[in-house]
Amino acid sequence: MPVDPSPALAGLRPHDRQYRRALLALVATGMAAFAMVYVVQPLLPLVSAELDVNATRASLLVSVLTLAIAVAVLPLARLSERLGRGRTMVLGLGAAVVLLGLAAVVGAGLPRRAGR
Repeated sequence: MPVDPSPALAGLRPHDRQYRRALLALVATGMAAFAMVYVVQPLLPLVSAELDVNATRASLLVSVLTLAIAVAVLPLARLSERLGRGRTMVLGLGAAVVLLGLAAVVGAGLPRRAGR
């Protein structure tokens, strides 16, 4: 006799339309996240010239970002298990907005001083 799924297990099923939409959104989000990591590569010569640093030092932008993602994955995965994936994504987006706003307020002088 089949057992009805409990409410805790009642979620998206692979044959549901919502499941396919969620999967597509997940794939698109993952691609966008990794695209943001590597979008700076064509700008590295400009960064190098603007900050008056060599190419090796300018390429640290990509390396440091990749390292930060690698270090943050496990703690953020644990946090998402506790808070829920949706809430974790909203908190992450909120933190990104605050940090980008702070970077805009600080202005262009700080990155120039940090690059030297």
